[in-house]
Amino acid sequence: MKLNNIQEHGQKIGREHDNENVVTEKSKADCAVNTGEGDVYLLRAAAKGDAEAFGTLVRRYEKFVYNIAYMSLRDKQDALDVSQETFIKLWRFASAYRGDCSVSSWIFRITRNNCADFARKRHGKATISLTQRQDDDDDRETEIPEDDITSLPECEVERRELVSAVRAAIMRLPEDHREVIILRDLNQLTYAEIADMLGINEGTVKSRLSRARQNLKKILEDGNFS
Repeated sequence: MKLNNIQEHGQKIGREHDNENVVTEKSKADCAVNTGEGDVYLLRAAAKGDAEAFGTLVRRYEKFVYNIAYMSLRDKQDALDVSQETFIKLWRFASAYRGDCSVSSWIFRITRNNCADFARKRHGKATISLTQRQDDDDDRETEIPEDDITSLPECEVERRELVSAVRAAIMRLPEDHREVIILRDLNQLTYAEIADMLGINEGTVKSRLSRARQNLKKILEDGNFS
């Protein structure tokens, strides 16, 4: 697959997200990441130059990668840039996959590393992790000009306000809580997949997620997310 093909696909992802927020009510089938032997087959085929197999892999993981990048960088264009770079690296280095972890875990690590690299280049010595808390008020993705709000249907205004509130509340969570919320509730990964990515057992994932959801609920109820 040529580089410009990947770039065109990155632009397509951008168009799909133009009128979408990261935290929305999506069906599990829409967000789910397919893992296992199918992914391994696709990645190994891509390593041999199979552009069709690689395209399938990109479509399968584009929302997963974008959500991780956006929740790390909190900027739509930056998230799109990192997503594109992630898939470029995935294409170039597909043959480096050794099978010692799931493909989803491997893509997760590439995305996380790309986010850190992007932040270092953008902010000098400053680094940003997947789950680093953001205490500034800059949230360009969810900012809606007042004149736009007044022209929207009431239900749409309420939906956007809810999305913005949930996203802001997630950003107030401790790192370990935000991590499992992103992977489970945004990307709809299984407990086994999350355990593999984070290097913990499934029981720990479940208990951590339960505490994270309770914490998130309290933040939303208190309104303590600004």
